[in-house]
Order: sequence, then structure tokens, then C-alpha cells
Amino acid sequence: MDRLKKQELLSRLRVVLARVITPTMAAAFSYIVGRLVNISSVVPTNGFGSEFVGLFDLRVNAWNLLTWIALFLLAGLPLSLKWLRRQARDPQYVEGFVSEQIAHLPPGTASLVQGTVSWGSCLTIQLAPFLRDGWKLSEVRVQHAGRYPFPRDRRQAYLQYRDREKARLAPDNKKYGLKGRPFALTDMPSLSLTVGETLYSEVQFFRECIATTAADRDAYVTQARNEGIRFPNAFCLHLIIVTADGFLLLTRRSIRLAYNPGVWSMSIEEQMAESEFGSPATMVMRNWVARLMQEELGLSAEEVDEVDVRILSVFVETDILNCAIAGVAYIPLTRDELDAVLRVGFRQDQEFDQWEFIREESLVNELVYPSRPYHTTAPYRMLLLLASRSSLSAAARLISRARRSIAVGKNEPPL
Repeated sequence: MDRLKKQELLSRLRVVLARVITPTMAAAFSYIVGRLVNISSVVPTNGFGSEFVGLFDLRVNAWNLLTWIALFLLAGLPLSLKWLRRQARDPQYVEGFVSEQIAHLPPGTASLVQGTVSWGSCLTIQLAPFLRDGWKLSEVRVQHAGRYPFPRDRRQAYLQYRDREKARLAPDNKKYGLKGRPFALTDMPSLSLTVGETLYSEVQFFRECIATTAADRDAYVTQARNEGIRFPNAFCLHLIIVTADGFLLLTRRSIRLAYNPGVWSMSIEEQMAESEFGSPATMVMRNWVARLMQEELGLSAEEVDEVDVRILSVFVETDILNCAIAGVAYIPLTRDELDAVLRVGFRQDQEFDQWEFIREESLVNELVYPSRPYHTTAPYRMLLLLASRSSLSAAARLISRARRSIAVGKNEPPL
């Protein structure tokens, strides 16, 4: 078994063990305590030794084997999980994956992404602890924290920019930006996010005047990783659409759009809006997804209710200093059914004018050797979808195999 396959297997074992260790140890401990109480109540006590014999001696009771098994689980499971976590940090595996992502980074940005999952200009600031499952919508809490504080040291430059570009920036609509640090833990299956109100002009100032200067951009990206988000942004949801028969939706963005016009996306995007709020924090994400599905795809309310969405990461688009969420949506429609819905034209928004469907099996080749110009976040979404199917190590192995196959002139798919 090669190293990457071994890492993939160990990674899967670690995920399974992390999920079952707490209830299993609780059951084992309860069993031993229950046996001890039972022996103490029905067998005359001649000191702890007699209770020990009644609990563990197989010659007294063959069922005492279960006590030994429970004791083994109490001692062995924590040690096994610790060992598996140490194996998952294997330096050679980490180096293998890092070398793959560095090959696709913009020049001069390698130092920014060290120790995180990145691709192109997209840098992860919070990855789902269990990527195969992601976060369910009910596990994502979005808290509204009022007005987004604008950095004081940029205030004067922003006011000059706003006055200079006043006509182009009108109407200066309200936006919602991610602030602070996303919060998630492996033993707490939820994601907590905080957003604040900002303005279109503030977002554009950072996009056009700050993100275009490498030193300023790098400072804010580093701060986002280490301390939290401190710059105005238009928080955006980026979803991959997977049909009921396993096809992926590709959409070509309209040439009339200001950002990434005329390129292909995997699959749809939507900025957060005021309509998402007014509900409990655990419903904000669900409201956002429902609006996206109805406006961009034209799905009915009944169809939206059947969509299974898993959030995979929170990330920063370093080229424009914007924050976003990446996820995958499994819709209840087949490729032909979704194609029919899109052709009927129930969509409220017309952000894309063409669409195609590709098989998931072609995703690796499309990531490494794209067949068309893509939205800047599309390759990052492809990588996360690949990794969510098994692990990051498996994704790295598939990417390496795809590159080698093309390099030697082979035509067979890498999967």
C-alpha cells in the first residue's frame, strides 16, 4: 500500500473514531459501573478483592469477557485516536499536498497560504472539521452585529475615493460583510459567523485601492488568518450544484456583470442580503440558500425544501479582498429536469446566460487542465468537492495522477 493510500485509510478511520469515541466510552464506563453495583448488591462483600474477582475473573463468569472489552475500550480508544491524529500530520503527506496547491497560486503569495488549504487566489480561513459531511444549514449560526467598523487609518483615503467616484458608485447600497473570526471545533458540530452592515462604496474602495497593492493586501490577509476579518467585504455564498443523477452544473456568467464577466462558474453565487435576517441566527443560512436557489435556478419552494446543502469552508478571495462561503448543494432534480427548469426561465436573476453539465469523474482533469476560462473561485470549489468525497490526501493523489497522465500523453481518465 503506497503512502497516500495509507494516509487516506488512516484519515477515514480517524474521522469515524472521533465520532464514536464519546458515546462508546460512556457506554463502556456505564457497563463497568453497573456490573460493579450489581456484584456489590447480590454478592457478599469480602473486600475489594472479591468484587474484582466477580467483575473480571473469567473462571467465575464467562460474561466477564465483556468487562475486559469495556476496559480495553476505555484505555485503547483515546490512545488510538491520538495515534491516528499524529499519523494524519505525516510531514510527507503535508508536503505532497502543499506542493500541488503552490503550483496553482499567484506569484508571490505562497507565504500567505502556508498551513492552510488554498487554490488560486482563494485562501481558507475555516475548513469544516469533517469535510466529508460539512456543516448542515441548521449547524450554521449567523449573528448580525450592526454597523461594520471601517478602519480608521483608511478613512480619509476612502472619503476622497468616494467623492471622486460618486457617480460610478451610485446607488451606494447596503452590503453585509463577514467580521471577526469564524468559530468551529471538531467536538462542536456548528459554525458561528458574525456579519456587519457596510456600503458598496466601502467594499469597492478595498477592492480597487487596497487589494491592488501587494503589501496592503498581504497585511489584511495575514490579519484575517491570525486575528480576524477587519476589512469591509460583500459576504458571498458560492455553491456547487450536484443533480440527483450525479452531474455538476456549470454556468457561464453574463458579460454584463462587473465581476468575472463571460467566464464559467461552478455553479452559482449570491451575496448576503437584508432579507436573510429577521429570523433566528440558525435560520439565516437557510434563508440565504433558499433565495439563491429560487433566484438563480428558478426552483420552487417545495424543491428548495428537498435540497441538501453542506457548507465546506469559509474563505478569502485574496485578489479582491472579499469573504465567502463554499458549499455543495444536492438537488432533487436530474440533469434533464434541471435543464428543463432553466430553459423555462423561472429564474428571477439572469446572472448566467449559458449552462452545461459535466460528470463528476471529469472534475480532476478540469481542475488541473481546465477546458474553459473559469470564475476565480471555481477551481477552489472543485478542490473542496474532490476532498469532501474522501480526503485532502486522496484529492492530492488524484491531482498528481492527472498531471502525470497528461504529461505522458495518456488519454484515460485519472479516476
